[in-house]
Parts: sequence; structure tokens; C-alpha cells
Amino acid sequence: MHPLVGLRLAGELDLFSSSELSLALADFDGNDPIHIDLSELTFIDSSGIGAILAFARSRNGSGPVVLMNPSQAVRRAIQIVGLDQHPSIEIRLRGALPSSAVAL
Repeated sequence: MHPLVGLRLAGELDLFSSSELSLALADFDGNDPIHIDLSELTFIDSSGIGAILAFARSRNGSGPVVLMNPSQAVRRAIQIVGLDQHPSIEIRLRGALPSSAVAL
């Protein structure tokens, strides 16, 4: 079993911070799932959703992008735009990334 690989996001993911997320995600490659812990994310707008979606599309069938523990407000935004229905994206409501994960 492979260790979890990914990021932990905190605060707001919006027009101003989504480019930072895109840069961080560009460093991930390979076929393992990429986990993004959203438990400390308080807000996400269309720019943040777009950054996650663009990354999921760029993986071209590699391992999924796993969105972990979104708050109710963030989960609602994800559902409204249908991100939770994307074939390369999974939503998990339990578990967290280890403390060694990169925080943005």
C-alpha cells in the first residue's frame, strides 16, 4: 500500500489563491491518487473549483484526485457545480492526511 500523497488546504480558495494551488498541484505526477484535505477550507469559489478540475483533467486517467473532508459549505459548492460527479474526482468524508502533508 502506498502512503497518502497530497495537500492540506486551509482558509479560502478563491481567485487570489487558486493559482498557488495550481502551482503546487503541478509538482504531482505518477499514477497514485492525489489527496487534497479540505477539512480546514472555509470557502471555495469557481476559481478554486476550476483549479481542482483542471488538475483532475490533466491526470489523463491516472489515479483519482481525492477531496477529503470538505466542510458542509465547501461540499455544497462542489455539489452545485457537479465536481463530485467527475470521473477522476472522489469525495471522502473521513480520514485526514498525515501531518507530513504539504499545507497551502
